[in-house]
Amino acid sequence: MADTESQPSQTPQEPEDGTESDEWKAEKYRTKVVERIHEEITKTESQVPKSAAELEDFVFSKATSRKSYLDLVARILIYISEFNKKKEKKDTDEGDKKPSEEGEEKKEL
Repeated sequence: MADTESQPSQTPQEPEDGTESDEWKAEKYRTKVVERIHEEITKTESQVPKSAAELEDFVFSKATSRKSYLDLVARILIYISEFNKKKEKKDTDEGDKKPSEEGEEKKEL
């Protein structure tokens, strides 16, 4: 009887057999995530080196739980957003330089 008191109680949303926690592994769920990644790529007009499906597949292969999966997906979405910002900044900086200035800068390095 002491064993049951020492164990943390399960929340009502999570069955003890863990079936709901495996929902993130379902193809339908993963497809929604791919669509969300693709939306972010399209919205930000990012030129990321991988497709949305490849990014999701990478995240899925690294994830060990629903929480880690969603954390990694969030990181990917942030990466896409930041990737686009960095590219825009780089393009702007390069556009501001004159060709002769670029050559002089390289010689200094």
